[in-house]
Formats: sequence, C-alpha cells, structure tokens
Amino acid sequence: MVAALSLAFIPTMAQAVATTLDVQNGLSSAVDLESGDTLDVTVAGPIAKTGPAVHELYATWSAQSLGLVMDDSGVPEDDVTWPEGWNLEYTLDGTSWIDWAVTQPTNVADIIAIRSLGDVNTVGENTFKTTSTGALRALSFAGSGGGDGYDVAIGNDKVFNFWHHQSPQNGGTQTGVTIECHTFSGELCATPEFVIEDYSSNHGSSIYSYDSQDKVFAYAMDDSKNFGVLCVDYTNDTPVGCGFDILGVTTVVTDFEEGFADYQDMGSSSRGGNIIWSIAGNGDLMCLDMSTAAPCSDNGWNVGTTDYAFDTGRVTALGGLVYWTLNNKLGCYNPATDGLCSGTSAITLTDTANRMPPLPVENTVGTVLGVCDVYSEQCIGSTGATFAFPATLGTFIDANPINWVVARQNAEQFAYANNRFYFETENDALDWGSNWVTCYDFETQAACAGFDGYIDEIVNFYSATIDSQIANCVWINGDKGNIYPLNATTGEVGCDLGDPEVELPYETVTPRMSCVEDGRVTAWESIVVNLPVGVSMGDVQVSFYDTSDPEDEDDAPMAVDGYVDLTPDASGLIDLSGLTSETTGTQPSIRIIAGDISDELAEQISATVTFVGEDPELCLALDASNHCETTVVADPPAGSIADGIVEGTSITRPTTGSDVGSKQTITLDGVNSADMCEASGLRIALPLAQLASTGVDAGTFAMAGFAVLAVGGVAVAATRRRKA
Repeated sequence: MVAALSLAFIPTMAQAVATTLDVQNGLSSAVDLESGDTLDVTVAGPIAKTGPAVHELYATWSAQSLGLVMDDSGVPEDDVTWPEGWNLEYTLDGTSWIDWAVTQPTNVADIIAIRSLGDVNTVGENTFKTTSTGALRALSFAGSGGGDGYDVAIGNDKVFNFWHHQSPQNGGTQTGVTIECHTFSGELCATPEFVIEDYSSNHGSSIYSYDSQDKVFAYAMDDSKNFGVLCVDYTNDTPVGCGFDILGVTTVVTDFEEGFADYQDMGSSSRGGNIIWSIAGNGDLMCLDMSTAAPCSDNGWNVGTTDYAFDTGRVTALGGLVYWTLNNKLGCYNPATDGLCSGTSAITLTDTANRMPPLPVENTVGTVLGVCDVYSEQCIGSTGATFAFPATLGTFIDANPINWVVARQNAEQFAYANNRFYFETENDALDWGSNWVTCYDFETQAACAGFDGYIDEIVNFYSATIDSQIANCVWINGDKGNIYPLNATTGEVGCDLGDPEVELPYETVTPRMSCVEDGRVTAWESIVVNLPVGVSMGDVQVSFYDTSDPEDEDDAPMAVDGYVDLTPDASGLIDLSGLTSETTGTQPSIRIIAGDISDELAEQISATVTFVGEDPELCLALDASNHCETTVVADPPAGSIADGIVEGTSITRPTTGSDVGSKQTITLDGVNSADMCEASGLRIALPLAQLASTGVDAGTFAMAGFAVLAVGGVAVAATRRRKA
C-alpha cells in the first residue's frame, strides 16, 4: 500500500499561507505511521532575498520513530539528493554540524538531522545568476560503437575514419564499407556515417583528405575483386560518392578457415603529395592522383615478387620515391624513371613474417638517410644502396618493442614528422594491443624528452597520423574507432586547435537546485561575457551545445541551432530570451572563443548567465521503527510506534540585509503512540524575519521580482511506502 502525504503553501498575496495535509492509503484516508513504513521526504524553500546570499535547507525528524535511510556504502549521493555544488552536513547532537564530504558518520542511525547550504545569487523569483570560468577544451573522440577504426584523415575542419576489415563476405549487418565523419570540434557530422554498399576494406584501411575539393579517398575492393580507390565528396552536409577507380586485382580466393580473404590482399597505403600508393599481392604498385581523381601514370608497376599482401605488403611514400616490401623483399621505386631507384635491385630481408611499413630514418641534423625494415634491421637509401640500422634506434626499440601481433596483420602505422616518429609499443605486456604511444627523436637519437603517451581509454590503437592542419598534433585511432588527438611534444590528450576555446560546463553555469534534472533550467534570460585586459569583445563568439543524451552517454554534444558563433554587444551581453530549455536540454555547455589569444588570457574569460530554475530542494528517505528508550506501557503491542514528526526549514542569509526563514512541520500519528514515548525532533532556530505559517510580513523582503515569492514558505512533502 502507498500513502501520500503533502504539505503545501498557497502563494498568493490575497490569501494567507495555509497548510494542507493529504494522506491516502489505498482508497481510504489514513494518518497513521506503522513500523516498517518508509517516508520519501522533500524539503523545498524559495530563496527569499535578491542578490548574493547563502541559502540553507534543513530536514529534521523524530529520532524516537524515524531514521535516515542510507545503504552500507555510507555515500550520501546514493540516498540523498541536494542542490549541485552545495555542502551536505549532518548533526549528531543538534549543535555541531559535520561536512559529510570531509567526515563520514560512523553510524548513520545516530544522525538526527541533515542540512544543505550553498551560495546563490538571484535577481527575481527562481531567477538565478551564476558567474563561471571555464577550461580550455582538449578534444577526445568516441568512434561509433558499431565500427572499427584504423587511421584518420583531417580536412576542412573535419576528421574522417574509414572502418577496417568490413566486407559483405563477413555476413551479418556488413553490406559495404563505412566512412565516419566528425567535425573538428569533436561532434559528429550531420551525416555521421556514410555507407558504400558492395565494397570491402582491408585491415590497413587508411583514408586521405584532398582539402581543396572537399573530397576523401580510400583504398577498397569492389564486388568483382578489383582493387581501387573510393571517392566521397563532403562539399555539403550530405556526402556524395564520386566514383571508384580500378587500380589492380587479386588472385586470392577467400578461405576464412585457412586465414585468407581476397579483400585483405591489399597492403598498407601511403601518401606522397597528391598521390596515394598501395601494393597488391600480385606485386603491382597502385597509385591514384587525388587532384584528378584518376589513376596516376605509374599505376601498375610490378615489383617482381608476390605474396599475400596482408602479411608483407607495405609501402611508404617519401621524398618523391616509394619504398615497398612484399614477401622477403625491400625495394625503392622511382616514379620519375618508372623503375627501381638508380636501377638497383631490391634487397632480401632476413624476416618474412613481421612487417610494418618501411620506417624513414634521419641523422641528428635532420637529413633523411632512407628507410629501414625494423624487425630485420635492414635499411636502404634513396639510391637503393644499403646502410647500417642505427644502433641507438635498435636500442630504443628493444626497450619499447613494436606490437608485432598487430603489425604482421597490416594494422600498425607509424606517424613521422618534425624529426620524430610515433608508434604503438607493447611495453605494458598486453597480449593484444597497448595503451602506449611511443616517440623517438632523431635529433637526440633517443626517446622524445617529456613525452608521455599513455592513453587509458584505448586498449589497442592501430595508427598514428600527423595532423595536416595543426602543427604539433598527432591523431591516434584505435580499436572500436577510439580517436584521440595528442600533443606531439608532451603526449597529453588534446591539441592546440587554433584559437583557444573556453568551455563553461553546465554544472557551474546552471547548477541543479531541485531534486529532479528537469528543474535545472526552465528558461534562459541572458549571458554576459567578462574579458581580461588585452582581449577584444569584437573577437568574441559564443556557442551553445546540448550535452545531455539519455540514450548514449558517449555521443558527442550537439550544437544548438541558431545559437552558434553568437557575437555579444560592446558590454558583452547576449539576449537569450528566445532560447528554450527544450532546445538546449538540461545540461548545456557554453563555449567561448576570443580570437588568437594566449591560453593564459583565455583561461581568465568568464561569463555571467541569468536563467530560471526550480527552487532548491533537499530529498531524503526515512524509515519508521521504534527507537523509544522507555515506553508508557511496559509491553506495548507489536508494531506500536511513536508519532512521526518531520520538519523542513529554509533560511536565506543575504550578504547584506536581514536573514529570512520559514519552516513547516508534518506529523503522522503512530500506531498505539499513546503507549510509546513522546516524539520530538530538533527544532531549527529561525531568524527574526520569518515567513509565517499563517501570514506574511512583506516588509521583511526585498520585493523586487518577488511579488509571488514573498508570501511563499518552505514546503515539506512526504510519500509513504508501506510494506505489505
């Protein structure tokens, strides 16, 4: 059976505040309290003064019959709800209040009252004003849970990844290949996933952006077993396929039991200028010119050996040349002569199983010496001549071993730029994958100083990609499409993405006052941007994002239509009266940019937001049981219990002016309470200026904006859950 109990006030100037009591037990009226009942209690009190203040909410109860509900963890968030950002305190003696966050109670049963208090600033009834400083945004991307990433392409403020080992041959829901698109600030594009039916992607499914035409390109296999490059045009929000150029074929017959798949007979791929290269298992080098979206004139040159390209087919385009491996050969191809570099022969490698793309190698002054096959430690230069594998590089890799389990499956791609290279190491000894990105500095011939590339969120990453648009940024893509930008100097997640962007999180902009999320913000009024000296208001842009998504916590925030890149007036003001909470959601994020300024100045930007939310509330549960030390009757009947008394108190203590408070009390008659002890609870002393329970002294209030609020008092509501 469920009993509902409510205590309310009638907030009108013409009528005195009245207390109403309603208790339902099924279809019959009931005002009793039985042992074993649970009361769900809500204490709500309006903020009674405008301007800055400390507001306090108290819940007290009769310890003879009621006790606070708390699970064994002792963590209050599991059982008590109070305004976000406020303190929660308890008392054992009615005199000393203890901060729960600092000291957990030894025995919750000893608590006789709780309170919550925090700073507020109001300009009218339920109208709050908050001033928040933000944090510089560092991006982290969550790829689609249904896809599996490889590397990324960066182009025209978008980040693309091409899901690997997708094929209709795999059955299930895979009907083709998928390109996933994120905006440069981390959100999904308007069309987040673009599926191209009847094509297959290999393990090393690299993707490349040709920015001047807003197109991306990726190697794939069609349903006729032709290798080639897919083109997709992202000029508009809706991507459009722009063709498939056939560049080669496979002779492999798919046999999953034997470990062969025809679409895996393409090796890795690499970009040199506008040309993207790959290699087929039949020995053909394949290439496409992205500027013309057509095969390059050198397409189809054969390296003179064959193998299953999944195992050993790798390419690296470097300095106008193409270095390749296939089977046990490492060679250098010169497109200008359409032959091996300087007419030399490919060299024979001592290893035929462990292969990653040929690694560029430099000396300490930045001169490129050529490339090396890392596992066999054999190297060739631009003339095809061999040179010794650098001893310091060998020592470094011995200490930071490459994940050969991944590399030998054509799923390991290093990043190379600025005299450094980055790769996944298996130095955390996982059987499959790693959390570590490792950096080697050719100038010092040692590990990159100050670089710590540990990423807890990625168990296995496949590739590192140098950002084509932002200096000193390396993008990492891993298993299940987890994408992260890393600072190429420190290894920290997050890159300098141009003009610094400050994010004001919803917890500080619109702290939740009521016990329900829907009451966090119900209407918007304005935002005022506050700038430090040296920053121009003319450079400021403000954007709103909805971060709430009850269906998927990993989804990226969505920009609010019409409230992106807003420009304030000279005073920093932007009118938000046309913005609705239905549009922003209850957890809005506000992002501010102010041009090309330093991070130090950006961190000093703040904003004052005025919004409407529900009254502060304190919500808790009380269990009913007998706690009388002595009783009137020596042996009262089973189930007897003293009266249940619950009192809620609300006090506003303004920075200037008099404190104002109010309280409400409800009493439930206990079963056979006359046989029990007398029930009483802690009484919270009210300030002299009070909201009376039967009337209002309007003179005690700052009336601006409080025509209704002035006659309101604290409200206490309790719902009883009775055991059957």
